[in-house]
Amino acid sequence: MKTIKILISLAIICQSVSVSAKQYYGSVFGIRSDGETINTGSLQKAIDYISTESPGDTLTIWVGRYLTGSVQLKSNVTIMLNEGAIIVGVTSAYDYENVNGNSAIFLAEGQENIKITGKGVIEGNSRNVAEQYKAQEEKGYIKSAETAKPSLIAMDKCKNVSVNGIMLQDFCKNAQVYTNCSNVSLDSLIITGTNANNKGLIFKNNSDVKISDCYIQTSGTPIESSDNKNISASRTITPDGSEVKL
Repeated sequence: MKTIKILISLAIICQSVSVSAKQYYGSVFGIRSDGETINTGSLQKAIDYISTESPGDTLTIWVGRYLTGSVQLKSNVTIMLNEGAIIVGVTSAYDYENVNGNSAIFLAEGQENIKITGKGVIEGNSRNVAEQYKAQEEKGYIKSAETAKPSLIAMDKCKNVSVNGIMLQDFCKNAQVYTNCSNVSLDSLIITGTNANNKGLIFKNNSDVKISDCYIQTSGTPIESSDNKNISASRTITPDGSEVKL
């Protein structure tokens, strides 16, 4: 009888481990890597499904270029960008949304247990996006293109956030913006932006933020911090080899 109970317990444990390690491939949700299809709806569908039906699991993106506008990240979802996977911002100003005044490709508001990881890339497509924003400003549809332009990641009122391993490049405004968040970990990121006044990491009114082993190349401030509690940066450098201090 004891042997049977032990075997049943082991089966349950193995089943729970298998479930927790489940991955969903982007192609299942119609996410296309051709560099032409706009994947905003498909990415959102995948994230919503995992958050609701399979919390704690992973959306895996393989090699290719994936065009998208703003996507809302949801609780208990990991996005794995494999090496060679490039998320690219679309040009239209009307495909971007914002949280707390910050527009971005990846957004989150009031969510928890969010992770973006891997060796892939998030790319802002800055020149083409900036041209479209400027055109809309000249027509009077946007008050200030410079203010409205999107960053790559923006989160507000989120907790337990991890972004690690990926590259963030060619952004119009900032690489990442965090406001009113807690327990944020950014690790082993390569951040490169060459446009005027680009900023790397922006933190305002957050708590328990850890930045480590990052490389930040921007024309503006590498890390901007205000009204934060328990924020630290270690082994994070700029192109001249100097370490960023907070």
